This record gives sequence, C-alpha cells and structure tokens, in this order.
Amino acid sequence: LRENIVRIFIFLLLELKLNYRLILRNSKNYTFCNKLLFIYLTILLLKRT
Repeated sequence: LRENIVRIFIFLLLELKLNYRLILRNSKNYTFCNKLLFIYLTILLLKRT
C-alpha cells in the first residue's frame, strides 16, 4: 500500500510540474490544486497513524 501511495504522490508532483505554467496563469486552478494536495497529505498522515 505504501509503495502505491508513494507512486501516486510522485505522479501527482510530476503532473503539477507539467501543468505549473497553466496553474500560474489561472489562480482558481492554483488554489484548487493546493486544496487537493493538502487533502491528499492529510489522508497520508491519517493512514500512517
């Protein structure tokens, strides 16, 4: 399970890097991605405990 989570996280980071310019152009997308990332990290922390 942890390996899959790490792979998904790396994939998300790569997607964010690829879409970084588009995200910067649109502030709404930027906040949306930040919220998604925050939610994902919280879930990760909750699964660890």
